[in-house]
Amino acid sequence: MKVNFYIYYRVPAQNAERARVAVSELQRELSDIAGISGRLLRRRDDETTWMEIYENVQDVTRFEAELAKLVERHGLAGLLVPGSSRPTATNISGARLRPPGSGTTTRTSSPGAISKPEALGSASPWMGDSLRSRTTAIPRTRKPARLRGERWSPIS
Repeated sequence: MKVNFYIYYRVPAQNAERARVAVSELQRELSDIAGISGRLLRRRDDETTWMEIYENVQDVTRFEAELAKLVERHGLAGLLVPGSSRPTATNISGARLRPPGSGTTTRTSSPGAISKPEALGSASPWMGDSLRSRTTAIPRTRKPARLRGERWSPIS
């Protein structure tokens, strides 16, 4: 099973250069350790909102552990907007997924049947939780990103 990770967070303008350098180093080290190359993007309409993308991760447990170590080592939490975090959304085998409690719904096995996602049951949001407890599938009725105005551009 291959998993794609999408990690969103906000970086204040005064920390942008330090955060860009820290994330670049983190991604280089992660590529050396886990063989996964990441991309760093920011919203075109809000330069403080950043997203890291890691695609085709096979060993999810190892990847999450290595990523958590590198985030700590590079001090990324201290570069974010005060009070914010680095929430993670994932995509598994083509299913569109979102963190629980995000107001989305989950498709069940019968077509057309929809149920509410379970609430997040951990004090620490996502890091260290199992992948299944952090994500729930959403229906494919959501507008494409180009229609929602969420356009991303690379940070170089």
